[in-house]
Parts: sequence; structure tokens; C-alpha cells
Amino acid sequence: MRSLAEELALASPEARARALDGLSDDRIRHLLTDWHFLRRPDQALPKGPWRTVLVMAGRGWGKSRFGAESINELVAEHDYGRIGLIGRTAADVRDVMIHGSSGLLNAGPPEYRPKHFPSKRLLRWPNGAEALTFSADKTDQLRGPQYDLVWGDEVATWRSRDVWDQISFGLRIPHPMGARAILTTTPRPKQWLRAIMQDPGTVTIRGRTMDNVANLDSEQVRKLLLRYQGTTIGRQELEGELFDEAPGARWKRSTLEEHRRLDVIPMGLRERWVLGQADDALRDETAAAVISSLRLVRIVVAVDPAVSSEEDSDETGIVVMGIDRERHLWLLDDVSGRYSPNAWAQQAVTSFRRWKSDRIVAEKNQGGAMVESTIRQADRDVPITLVSASRGKEVRADPIAAVYEQGRAHHIRVFSDLEDQLCGWEPGDPIPRPARCASVGRD
Repeated sequence: MRSLAEELALASPEARARALDGLSDDRIRHLLTDWHFLRRPDQALPKGPWRTVLVMAGRGWGKSRFGAESINELVAEHDYGRIGLIGRTAADVRDVMIHGSSGLLNAGPPEYRPKHFPSKRLLRWPNGAEALTFSADKTDQLRGPQYDLVWGDEVATWRSRDVWDQISFGLRIPHPMGARAILTTTPRPKQWLRAIMQDPGTVTIRGRTMDNVANLDSEQVRKLLLRYQGTTIGRQELEGELFDEAPGARWKRSTLEEHRRLDVIPMGLRERWVLGQADDALRDETAAAVISSLRLVRIVVAVDPAVSSEEDSDETGIVVMGIDRERHLWLLDDVSGRYSPNAWAQQAVTSFRRWKSDRIVAEKNQGGAMVESTIRQADRDVPITLVSASRGKEVRADPIAAVYEQGRAHHIRVFSDLEDQLCGWEPGDPIPRPARCASVGRD
């Protein structure tokens, strides 16, 4: 995913000399502002017919640069002549889309750049193409003007769908390649944004902050990853993920984030989790550090066995839960997955030993005595409590959701899969097994 410029910079001096041999000084200077040379492959406009390009990416990916360079390219090379520029506020349009370091006045070769006439809310390119600027918080401005090309920036922060509706009404000037829209944004859960993505004329480009790490401050990126990677805000702002909470979800992402306690894991271990080094040794060290820090009065390993281990079967839920003297609930580990019976039993016993647990609590609905027998094969002496789910799943979930709402439940790190399941479930749907296991663990 490197640009031609980066490939050239990383080449040997000999290879670089061969690549530049024969180029005039003017041509070499031109390369310094040539977007075709500077962009990564994922920053190119899509080929073929399209009506809307939606760039949904993390901070620092280069969304503003993509928007500005793409507008300049379509104006200079494809004769688009009437453009609409829409930002969240008038200040965002001015300071980011136009005058920003990656804005229209700083993108592309100087001879192709537009001039700005602030009092008229107008930009004019050397070939006569013009752009009008609009603020998304003043929707009435969009009624009337028409265009063959628009660029909307940070569209997920716009207050209402009405902004996009008004843009669509005005996007009607004919062009041989069709009237087009370029939308750039960090993701937010907006239904109208999902509707745009599902339109057959839309091409969606996804990206992460790390895709552009070569052009970012490495130490700052490291700090951001350490603090936010895997969290809801990190997945949104750094990874460019778009996710929703179910409308009637019992668990809210904001609640999970507010009461998450990353501080109970020492910094060195947190860095290893961020780097994806989640091996047995890291889990062992994390467990020892957390046990010493929290001094929990009870720790259990909760198991909800699946009926089978086929590829499309449910997961076996295996989580480690603890409770402290103030009756706060702590989610310590999640090793859920699709396992054979012997494998899930071994995972449960390993977690029991790692966390110096008091016992394994297992649901017996999916096998009765076989559940205990399977665990005994892994460790004949481990203490086991079998529970039977006699009440409905929703009834069992309610008291645990209440503990979270009261701020008495804490996750010691990011458990992405489990948290997605918690926040994506609403009453009436089947409860995913790791999420169900959280309530078994409290029992």
C-alpha cells in the first residue's frame, strides 16, 4: 500500500538514480506535488462508473487530502465545472477543506490550484471552474444551487439527513461521466450514512490511521494506539470502523468505556496487548498483576458449552469473572471460541489455574452430566458448580445489565468480540454465548 514516492524513497540509491534518470528538473519538481505520484493505491479514485465515493477512515488516513486532490483532479482532467463544498461548519470549510495543510489551496501543482474569494463563498480554478461553499449547519443555503460535483467533509457529524437530501436535489448538472459526490468522514453510526453505502452507485473506501503511519508522528501514534486501540473510540477514530448499538440494547458502549479500568494492567503489559502479543505468557503475567492489584474476593471461570464445534456452530463461551469487596463485577478474560469438548474443557481449566479461581461455573443445559465429565477429564480435582438455565435469557440478562448501568462492572482491557455482542443484542434476539456467559459468571 505504498505510494510511488515512498517506494522511490525506500529504493537503493542506484535504483533511485535509474528511476530519475532523464527527467528534467522541472519534471522532478512537478513530482513533489503530483498526486498520482504521492498517493497510496487506496487513495486513488475508483475506476469505472460511480456516483458517490464514500471514504470512511480513521484519523490521519488522509481523507482531507483525498477530497482536495480528487476535486482538483476531476476539475483539471475531466472538466467538472460547478462544485459544491460542504463542511460541518463554515470554519471547517475554511480551515480544513480550503486553507488546511491538505486543503484545496495546498493540493496539487500550484498552477492548477483555485483562488479563494471569501466574501463570495467562492473558489475559481484557472480553467474557469467554480465552487460554492456551504455549511452543514445552515441547510437553507443548499436550497437552489446546482452542481455536477460535490465534496462533503466529515459527513457523519452533520446534524441531519436533510443536508444530504438537499445536496442530492442540487446534484443535477449533466456531465459525460455523470454528476458525482465525494464524501469523506470518520465513521459515526448514522442510518442515512448506511443507506448511502448500500446504494449501488456508491463505492466505499475504508482505511485506518496506520495506513498512513509513514507520514505521521510515530511517537504520537504509539501513544494513541496504547490508549485507544480496540476501544470503541479507537475502533471508530483509528480503525475507521462503523458499528451501531442495537436500538434496544441492554449494554451501551458509552457505559463500557466510562467504567473500563485499563489502569489495573501495568503499562508494559498493556503495550504488548496493543501489539497483538496475546500468548499464554502474556495472559499469565496479566493475571498475576491484576490479581495482585485488585485483591478480588472471588474469581470464577464461567463456561457455556456449545452443542458442537462445527464451523457454523455457536461458540463455547469461556470468561473469567471476579468480584471485589464493594461488590463490583470485573471481567478479567475471555477465551471463548469454537472448540472440541476436550479443547474447551482444557481452556477452562487453564483459565482456572491462571487466575487462581475459586471454581468453574458451567451451564449444564447442553449436556448435563457430560459437561462435568468433560471438565474432569482435564482436571479431576477442579471445583465445579453446574447451573441450569431455568429462566429465559432476557430475564437472566437484566440484572447483569443493571450492574453495568450502575457503574459497578468493569472490563480490565478491551474485549472487542464480547463487547460487540453485548452492544449488538436486544431483547428478542438470541444472546451470543460469551455475552450469556457474563451472567453465568455472576451466578
